[in-house]
Amino acid sequence: MGSLSIEIIFYIIFIFIGLLTGAIFWVMNKYRIPAVISLIFSLLAPLLTFLFVVQGNATKEAFGYITEEMSAGNTWARIVVIIHVFLVGWLLFLMIKGGIYLYQSPKVKDTVKNILVKIKTSPSEGSNQDSKSG
Repeated sequence: MGSLSIEIIFYIIFIFIGLLTGAIFWVMNKYRIPAVISLIFSLLAPLLTFLFVVQGNATKEAFGYITEEMSAGNTWARIVVIIHVFLVGWLLFLMIKGGIYLYQSPKVKDTVKNILVKIKTSPSEGSNQDSKSG
């Protein structure tokens, strides 16, 4: 039995995260239209990629075949790429929104201030202890 390559594992995780975030945000009724599009694209992306790549040259890998066909003007290759670009954009959007939410959270701000205070005081305390013990 063959082993899965790391690229396929990352692709499966990427599609699963897109599917999961689309479902969560659809149920939460937040960013509803992009969430539904993400759900649909997460289901279509592997299927369309598989169907498109299967018809290609067996000696080429999937990414090389898709880029070659896209540069040749193949509409299906462009659709496959657009679907994946949307999913990457959706996940980047959610990461940026999550980062902004965390940055504005008072609890996170207090935690970061405490960590910065500890970092600033730790080296000076260490040098004072060294001079006292010496």
